[in-house]
Amino acid sequence: VRLLKNPHFWDAASVPTEIVEYHVTEDQQTELKRFRTGDLHMTVSVPPGQLDAIKAEWGDALMVYPSAGVLYLSPNLTREPWATQVKLRQAISLAIDRDVISQKVLRSGETPLFAFVPTGIPGYAPPPLPWASLSQADRDARARQLLAEAGYGKGRPLSIEILHPTGDRFRQINIAVAAMLKQKLGLTVTLHNEETKSVVAHLRARDYPDLALNGWNSDQPVTYLDLLDGDRGGFGPGYRNPAFSKLLEVAREQPDLARMYAKLAEAEGLAMADAPVIPLLQVSRKLLVSTRVKGMQPAPGTVTPARFLRLEPAKP
Repeated sequence: VRLLKNPHFWDAASVPTEIVEYHVTEDQQTELKRFRTGDLHMTVSVPPGQLDAIKAEWGDALMVYPSAGVLYLSPNLTREPWATQVKLRQAISLAIDRDVISQKVLRSGETPLFAFVPTGIPGYAPPPLPWASLSQADRDARARQLLAEAGYGKGRPLSIEILHPTGDRFRQINIAVAAMLKQKLGLTVTLHNEETKSVVAHLRARDYPDLALNGWNSDQPVTYLDLLDGDRGGFGPGYRNPAFSKLLEVAREQPDLARMYAKLAEAEGLAMADAPVIPLLQVSRKLLVSTRVKGMQPAPGTVTPARFLRLEPAKP
């Protein structure tokens, strides 16, 4: 896809590059090879699991920074036991060691996440969550207590299925989650993978049995919370809480962004106490940028603003 500079853009005089070409690929290894040969000056991503080797090879050409994207488990709240067992949802969330998944399983720059809206969105402060400051040992103890209060244990074992998109990263995450839930809570977890479009279809229809791994990417906090508001988000978990919906309505009526964000944070805190979703990780952007490319500005979304980029001539 070849994009040409728009002479009618309001600030066209400051845009240094006349042409930007995008090459579409789903193969990260091919993308890396083309960067290595100089065929690409920037990548969209790097192959998972190779971050250390890529850093050793490319040094400062590797950029890693948080994006406005999250990975989370979505319980099907239209089915039991998920519809009514808040303590079960809370127990599963507490038993998942996000630090282990981030630092030992993926090792690719993702950061643990307990709230649903990612950090780093200008002006938005996620609500303080009491369990986020606990040690993992304390979370595990609380998880076992909540599971027992929900009526599950040795006398009433629970088997669940996690639906996830096909892909090594998603498989690694869910293998780790399954092991944690087995070890800490005695749950039997089956993993089921399908193509991304099929997973999205199941999420929209809410016809998956238990949990599904999902992701969302936006730099607008309200779009995350809309996913939790009944059917508004299209493929949310089916969470229905009149008090939460009312807070979203009030937030939209605020006269300025600061007050709107304050009400949204209040709504998020209310929802997170019910654990309608189980946030896991804030996704990081990992890409290679040639040292010839200047003006690169990290963006919270997935699209790099090309208007600031310029390419210096190759050194002889």
